[in-house]
Amino acid sequence: MNIDMSDIRSFITVAEMKSITAAANKLNYLQSNMTAKIKKIENHYDRQMFIRKPKGVELTESGINLYQQYKKNDVYLGRN
Repeated sequence: MNIDMSDIRSFITVAEMKSITAAANKLNYLQSNMTAKIKKIENHYDRQMFIRKPKGVELTESGINLYQQYKKNDVYLGRN
C-alpha cells in the first residue's frame, strides 16, 4: 500500500498537534479517516509511529525519525 501526500501531510499535522482529533479537525477529516491514514503509514514502514495516550499521541523513536525526514522535504510538499 503506497502512501501519498495527503498521508504525509496528515502524519506531520498529527505529530505537530500531538492529537489525532485536533489534526483531523484542522484538515477537515473525520477522526476515523485520520486514524486510517496514520495506520497506513505505520503499516507501510512496519513501525509504530505514535504512542496513543488518553489525551493525545506522542511520537515513538521511529516516528521522530520519520517526522524529521518528512520535515527535511517540506519544500517538496508545498509547505514552507
